[in-house]
Amino acid sequence: MTTRRKTILGISAALALGLAASPFLMARGHGPKTFGGHFGHHAGFGKMSELMKELDLTAEQREALHRIHETTFGNNRQVRAALHSGFMDAAQVLVADPRNVQGARAAIAAQQASIDQLKESALGAVSQALAVLTPEQRAKLAAHIEEHRGDLTR
Repeated sequence: MTTRRKTILGISAALALGLAASPFLMARGHGPKTFGGHFGHHAGFGKMSELMKELDLTAEQREALHRIHETTFGNNRQVRAALHSGFMDAAQVLVADPRNVQGARAAIAAQQASIDQLKESALGAVSQALAVLTPEQRAKLAAHIEEHRGDLTR
């Protein structure tokens, strides 16, 4: 597998994991600045907002999930900055010489450790978030994931 393909797969996995974790990491309430309240009206996040309501989270669960999100977000700040810097380096390589794809690949490949660190952090946060849920809530979530998986294969 080429370095470029590995990088793309790594980034895709991190983004997919982040998207899957978002309902738990962002669960905080229903106000205008919250995941369900704000994003529920934009960018197709309405289903996630519905899922949050369906899980019927307690105030304590919402607060625990919010703390997990805040901690993970804060811990990943430097890693995200390093990733962004690496992508900007790749962009600068291509701006300087649009044919230097190899140089851009090298700049992105250097970010693999950051990508791996983000994936590990996301997995840890999702694990913590799922531990906050009751077995019944996890069963509802599992059913929702299976339903979503079926939607993707159609």
